[in-house]
Amino acid sequence: MEKQLPWGKMYLQNGVFICDIAKGAHIDVAEMDIWADTAAEFSAGQPFTFVVNLSDMKSVSKEARRLKVYDDERLHIIAGAIQIKSVLSKMLANFFLQMNKIPSPIKIFNEREKALAWLANLEKDYKN
Repeated sequence: MEKQLPWGKMYLQNGVFICDIAKGAHIDVAEMDIWADTAAEFSAGQPFTFVVNLSDMKSVSKEARRLKVYDDERLHIIAGAIQIKSVLSKMLANFFLQMNKIPSPIKIFNEREKALAWLANLEKDYKN
């Protein structure tokens, strides 16, 4: 299952919902709504893990940062990983995570393989 969008690509990889944001993309509320709708469609009401690759993204609006997709009752998020590539991006992501009380584990990674391994362990623990 895959969905190509003007601002990125969303797909399932070994049961993990992946969102690769396109280079130079600006994310606003509409894009966050599409993310939530697609995650709900792909997960079909089942608990899931995700990776969002923000490495090449340009910006996120204040309104989108305030949107709480975790409150969407269609989404049953086990854990999520944010993939970034710069120290500044990591600082901004950590600030965002501290400002928003997110109920599921979220961790920031530079490498997708490490993110997927971390998510696999959490999902395994979740299922046990």
